[in-house]
Amino acid sequence: MITVVTTSAMDGFNKSLDELLHFADTLKLREKELEEQHSSELRK
Repeated sequence: MITVVTTSAMDGFNKSLDELLHFADTLKLREKELEEQHSSELRK
């Protein structure tokens, strides 16, 4: 029984970790977009 609880806790943790990593990737992409937008505005 303990292993089942541990496994589901780990699944939840891994899911949260995946979501955090995905969120971080999304932020990096957004940051890159904003930097490019800023650069193009400076060139105008």
